[in-house]
Formats: sequence, C-alpha cells, structure tokens
Amino acid sequence: MSSNIYSVGLNHVGAYQVSGVPFITGSTATLVNTHDDLRFQFPSVTKSITFKNNDNSHPVNVHFAPWSPGDYNYTHGASTNSNYIEVDPGHNVTLQVKCREVFISSTTNSQTLDFEIIAELTNIPAARMFSLDGVEGVAQ
Repeated sequence: MSSNIYSVGLNHVGAYQVSGVPFITGSTATLVNTHDDLRFQFPSVTKSITFKNNDNSHPVNVHFAPWSPGDYNYTHGASTNSNYIEVDPGHNVTLQVKCREVFISSTTNSQTLDFEIIAELTNIPAARMFSLDGVEGVAQ
C-alpha cells in the first residue's frame, strides 16, 4: 500500500482548469507622492486578475513588485525597466497570471485612486508561490 500524499502545487494543471474562487476588493485612497503604491496580498495563488480603474481622470499603474527597490523586502522594483501596466481612466485589464500579491501605484502627486481588483483564486496556498523579486520583466 502506498503512503504517497498528493496535494496541489504551482504546476498542478487541474488547479487552473476549474473555475476559480472569487476575490473582489476595491479602494479609494489618496496617495501623496507620485508612484506611492498600495500592496494587495491574496489568500491563495491567482488564476487571473482584472484591474478596473474607476477614476475618470487619471491612469493607475499595476505591477507585481513594489515601485521602488527596497520596499516590502524586495531588492528590485517595478520602476527599474518600466515593469508595470498603465490602466487608462475608466478602463480595465485582465491578466491570466499566477501570483500571491499585486501593487497599484499613482501616476501623479496627491492622486486619489479609485479602483477594483477582481481575481480568480486557485486552491494553491499563497505560501507555495515563489517570490517575483528579481524575475526579469517583473522586478529587474
């Protein structure tokens, strides 16, 4: 009799084939300085994420590492090689990605961000997701 115990992981295809668990959050926050950022951590690894910019005047930046190196114990930042997506006012973008956290940043001083994050979550624990710090195209 085998004593192997199997559980989900990052390469478990079935975890990404089934419908994800819904996760919805939003915020209206004023950030004082250009490129200040907000961090959102997910309880499990994502299958897809939609970022919706509800502001009708200003774009917001979406990234998978903090804007500046050194923040949140990251050695690299999203600003290093423009590793971010700018979401235009009143628009949204959907990404089919696996991650455990995202960052939203302002594009001007004293900008009030008004946005929503809608994600599909897998049943893979967030602790099993590797850090994106130093990954080319994300934070390098």
